[in-house]
Amino acid sequence: MRRRNPRARASARAWAVALGLAAAFVFSSCSLLNSPPQSVRWAADSMVDQFNALDGVTEVSTEYSSFEKGPTEMTPRRERVWSVRITVDVEEDLPVAAEAGEHGALSAIATEIERAIEEGADLTAAVTLQIPADDDGAPASLVLEGMEDCLEFSTPAEMAGAVSQLRGVDGVGVLVSSESVSTASAVTLSQSDPTAVVDVTDSSEVDEVVARIEELPGFGTGPLSTVEVRTRSSAEAPVALKRINGENVVFPITTDCTGEAPEGDDAGLDAAPAAPLVLDAASADGRVAEDRAAVTSFLDDAGDAAGIRGVTDVGIAMCETGVGEQVQGTAVIPIFEIADSADDGYEAVTAVWTAAGFTRTDRASGTDFFAAADPQALGAVEVTIRGTADGIVIRASSACVVTG
Repeated sequence: MRRRNPRARASARAWAVALGLAAAFVFSSCSLLNSPPQSVRWAADSMVDQFNALDGVTEVSTEYSSFEKGPTEMTPRRERVWSVRITVDVEEDLPVAAEAGEHGALSAIATEIERAIEEGADLTAAVTLQIPADDDGAPASLVLEGMEDCLEFSTPAEMAGAVSQLRGVDGVGVLVSSESVSTASAVTLSQSDPTAVVDVTDSSEVDEVVARIEELPGFGTGPLSTVEVRTRSSAEAPVALKRINGENVVFPITTDCTGEAPEGDDAGLDAAPAAPLVLDAASADGRVAEDRAAVTSFLDDAGDAAGIRGVTDVGIAMCETGVGEQVQGTAVIPIFEIADSADDGYEAVTAVWTAAGFTRTDRASGTDFFAAADPQALGAVEVTIRGTADGIVIRASSACVVTG
């Protein structure tokens, strides 16, 4: 048997130890780079402790994300910015408002969550209040992000009440999709978006569900001002959208809130809808298909202008008048993955629209409204854009097509 020289064996062991230490350093460095700093964890842990102490809360989980910003004139060196998304699960059959002898309520939990977000000024946080399916209705999500008072559509307590009403509507349920049914939500309402999203499991019941929603107390105001109903005829079929508009109460952005004076007379939402395109059956089907492709491309182009494409959801919906069809689409551009502010991306997108002939027709509650020069043009003719904690949210709709 050939024996290795003792000095060679010692040298080999030394190399092995050195390589092991180097690998450990590399892996630990990677781990440190992918972990939030202690100050962020302390702030998030403080929130988690507060939420766990609330009556009615069963579990609290966190998910951290980050992006690099700089160098800029204000930030000469690149630095990593962290944020946290917190999910708060609550008990089944939790009442909206607490009564004598009850230990917790959705409205109280939502209010405490907003207070904690506002007090955690050094932490960028979005909190999802996850309501499970129970005897009161389908599973639902309430997203709280902490808003300026002048940009807040409704109080957390009002939002909790609206979510509870919507999830209890007969026919509302989780859509069949790639998501886990146990964690998906049939109703979603976000503090930064005035549109409540409701899913209907059976596409044949959409009209009945819409009628039930319109009969809810308070429909057309506050968190029930606008409701987007979604459904699909099968697991493979695209989502179909139907938007229900109530009174469309407009809260103009004021100088006190943003430093910008409101523009126009804030009457854009109340304007009469444009005249529809009246076509024969074959032409109508072809036009809607072309509109769908054009709206999808429009939303993708907006992402390209901002610097990053987002998740798009494009479907065919009934026109606002209740007669005819139009294409409606939504895109959420995750701008905070590439920038620390949405301002540059926002301006880049709207500049592209302006160059294409769109004009801003209104500004209300943090949302800008744009319209195409030709209300019957192919593709998107009415567009809204707003910034949220998730990124830049764009909604686009095509001209209404009626079969004559």
